[in-house]
Amino acid sequence: MNKVMKQLALAVVVGAGLFSVAVPTQAAFSKYTPVQAQAAISYDRAVEIFKAQYPDYQIKDVDFDVDYGRPHYEIEGFRGYEEVDVKIDADTGEIYRVKYDRD
Repeated sequence: MNKVMKQLALAVVVGAGLFSVAVPTQAAFSKYTPVQAQAAISYDRAVEIFKAQYPDYQIKDVDFDVDYGRPHYEIEGFRGYEEVDVKIDADTGEIYRVKYDRD
């Protein structure tokens, strides 16, 4: 019985250690997470807005950022050798900056 208790105790300790590694700490989250949570436009809606405007483009990356107090999504897309970087206002859904890069 003592051997079973030791194995059980070891399993609990190892399991707790794995759980603590798997759960991200507050430091792992972006400093803008609370702002993004309050934004009127969700991540999914920002992607829909991009796809409606650029249906032939594949999405490479989507980031949430705040520049000069303006929360927005930055979406990078590509079609062949052409890339587009779009900023979408997280409060209004307005596309307010488009930058093309053609290689």
